[in-house]
Amino acid sequence: MSVTSVRQGQSLLSTAKDQSRLPAGLCQKSGPNVCGSRFHSYCCPGWKTLPGGNQCIVPICRNSCGDGFCSRPNMCTCSNGQLSPSCGAGVQSCNVRCMNGGSCTEDSCSCTKGYTGNHCGQPVCENGCQNGGRCIGPNRCACVYGFTGPQCERDYRTGPCFTQVNNQMCQGQLSGIVCTKTLCCATIGRAWGHPCEQCPAQPHPCRRGFIPNIRTGACQDVDECSTVPGVCDGGECTNTAGSYVCTCPRGYISSTDGSRCSYQKICVFLASFLLSESIEGAVFLLFLRYR
Repeated sequence: MSVTSVRQGQSLLSTAKDQSRLPAGLCQKSGPNVCGSRFHSYCCPGWKTLPGGNQCIVPICRNSCGDGFCSRPNMCTCSNGQLSPSCGAGVQSCNVRCMNGGSCTEDSCSCTKGYTGNHCGQPVCENGCQNGGRCIGPNRCACVYGFTGPQCERDYRTGPCFTQVNNQMCQGQLSGIVCTKTLCCATIGRAWGHPCEQCPAQPHPCRRGFIPNIRTGACQDVDECSTVPGVCDGGECTNTAGSYVCTCPRGYISSTDGSRCSYQKICVFLASFLLSESIEGAVFLLFLRYR
């Protein structure tokens, strides 16, 4: 063997070793729909390569495309040109358009979860929308002004609070207080708002004296002494669990349930005897003094 042949063999061996050390990026996936880094790439979910190729250009469909073909991940282009999650018998004769991912079979739509209707165009809100709210997407409500929450169940409107309802007329408006209906009806209110709305006999979801926490929904005690200024009418207010108690000062009397203090008018009769030279006997004068 000549020296030249040995050198050529060494050169070929060296070249093979060098190729084995090539950066991994040269053998990575290429083209569109590629995920990962430059040193470790792979086809994004829903895509694969052609046999023997390295370009991620072939979409993957979970369902059978029947007489159509898979044109994008999990979407078939059927023989009539319609896009659908699957194609099968009867697709060619389907004359209705299915929305929101619904599939057509024998001129009727089979809707995906969250939609209903002849064309799958009507969203479904499983728990409904309250207080005039409208279902605009699967379990998604659009609320009217003054309401919020997943089902528009929370009322954040503010208005006056009334302590009495007589002949369907609201009376006893609490002076200087503007609050939500929930807070009014949970404390001393019997009606709320303008126009007036009567409070329910039993507030929901918490009993009287409690309101639901905005974040957790748990019922928490209302401090009537701080939320309803002057609730005791001159007395000292003490908050209790679900209620409050008024301690009344001298000259005031407490209501039967201890929720109010009212001013007590006391009549003191003073008798005086006046002597008169022209009138014999005694004259009684009555003086009324209020305190």
